[in-house]
Amino acid sequence: VTILSGGAPYNDVLCLPVVVGCMDPSACNYDALATIDDGSCSNTYTLTMIDSYGDGWNGNTFDVTDASGTLISSSTLSSGALGTDILCLADDISCYTVTCGGGSYTSEVSWTLANSAGVTILSGGATYTGSLCLPVITGCMDPLASNYDPSATIDDGSCTYPGCMDMMAINYCSTCNVNDSLSCVYPS
Repeated sequence: VTILSGGAPYNDVLCLPVVVGCMDPSACNYDALATIDDGSCSNTYTLTMIDSYGDGWNGNTFDVTDASGTLISSSTLSSGALGTDILCLADDISCYTVTCGGGSYTSEVSWTLANSAGVTILSGGATYTGSLCLPVITGCMDPLASNYDPSATIDDGSCTYPGCMDMMAINYCSTCNVNDSLSCVYPS
């Protein structure tokens, strides 16, 4: 991290101590003392852990590791049927590895991971191994929809299919979800 730069002659002020960290107040790893933003800001994700029997996860864990194999987060439901944990994860195009398991009664274990908007970006049970690439881009992933987003990595259910929704029309569209009454053709 460059703290100060310039050429000669140079005249500016440097306040010490310099604290390097995340300066975005909306990030989960915000550092109010930071004076230089180091680009390390992370996003908040909510892990909802469910046990169908209601006695906790019986030693199963939900683990997130980075591409180098470093454990970033480990969560478990120690007792009860439902619990949540907040995960602080930075955008990582090399992707995280997510695993869930390692305990008993794996058939009782399920979970969802949601972004800060509440959209489920990953879900599963035990045993589970998969990848999570961040940032997640939510949108319509159906190329046949009028609002298709080729950059979307998670389908958020927002796809729109305009067409004639009048059952009396010749070109009635039973799969459309946006009424385009101007396109309706009626028998003469």
